[in-house]
Amino acid sequence: MRRYAFYGLALLLCQLAAFAAAPDTVILRIQGYIKQGDLTAAEQSLSKALKDFPNDGGLYNLHGIINANRQNLKGAEADFTRAIELSPHLTGAYLNLVRVCEMLSPNDPDALNRARHALEQLAPLEPKDPAPLMELARIAEKQRDLKGALAYLAHARDLKPNYAPVHFFFGIVCIELNLPLEAKKSLQKALDLDPDNAPYNYARGAVELQGASGWLAIPFFKKFVAARPDDPRGHFALGVAEFTGHDYEASARQMNLIAGKRETTAGAEYYLGRIAKAESDWEAAAGHFEKSIAADPNYAESHAELGLARMHLKDLPGARKEIDHALELNPNSYIANGNLLALLQRTKDPGVKAQEHKMRELDLKRSKEQELMVRTIKVRQYAD
Repeated sequence: MRRYAFYGLALLLCQLAAFAAAPDTVILRIQGYIKQGDLTAAEQSLSKALKDFPNDGGLYNLHGIINANRQNLKGAEADFTRAIELSPHLTGAYLNLVRVCEMLSPNDPDALNRARHALEQLAPLEPKDPAPLMELARIAEKQRDLKGALAYLAHARDLKPNYAPVHFFFGIVCIELNLPLEAKKSLQKALDLDPDNAPYNYARGAVELQGASGWLAIPFFKKFVAARPDDPRGHFALGVAEFTGHDYEASARQMNLIAGKRETTAGAEYYLGRIAKAESDWEAAAGHFEKSIAADPNYAESHAELGLARMHLKDLPGARKEIDHALELNPNSYIANGNLLALLQRTKDPGVKAQEHKMRELDLKRSKEQELMVRTIKVRQYAD
């Protein structure tokens, strides 16, 4: 039977001393049953205890843990809510309520609002502790209230200015708000406090990679790879950074290492194709782009680049087919539109002028993300 790691089993005793009347021996017995996975025995003991101590918030907190482990999430929420009513300073009950509301949230759109309300009740009870504010920021981010998340994190940062996780989280939210300078500053502060932290280095590198000087990300990703050599995403990110610095040999080494990994095959083969393209090896380029498409058929740039490779291999119908498919997937793809223009020019198509006009429009909105497959370099995967 799966058991959930709800708060209160370890810290409950010290809190019960102030807020509950049930003897420690009763609490320990119930906790022991829960830890063993014997929920029937735990509930039997708890039912008897509640008859003797009906106003004990700690007992309701334990009952909520039992209900949660039985997947009775609504019952668990009611128990944790009752625990808070009876024992307003029982920190574990607030955190358990937040946890169960998060579990309910996929099917209950208001559950995150209830979780946030519980944390807003808890925060004033722990005015010098940044942890409730960090939890509030996490919930606010899930609700996509990113400015609200930053406000909570700014308060937490004021409370504990040398706490690296709060600077890291602040930087992550800044990335989501497209505030690269603020993100870089905050992530660098986190790294100053904890320089060998792998996720911090990954996030710091990702910010550099989004800028005009992507090769500046290389030392950060190298640190990440050294710390987590078995994580293919680190090798991919390092390879992308090396590609932006035109160190194709180094980039190819990284991409070849992870081309066979499920989560990085599409990206690695795409970049191997780009490297072959830079070396004018169009046969090799086409082969890599085909493998990228086999792994991820919905990435427009792989189709666009395969179209260009086929054009250079004098397969003009095949080139048009791939470029058209790329534009179906992403009509505003800069690469696909540029390759279409090249194809129209080569075939002396009358649509050249219209395509040149579209390219001028796209040029105004062109961004690094449209050129590079950096969408697979996701910071959030290391932020939780």
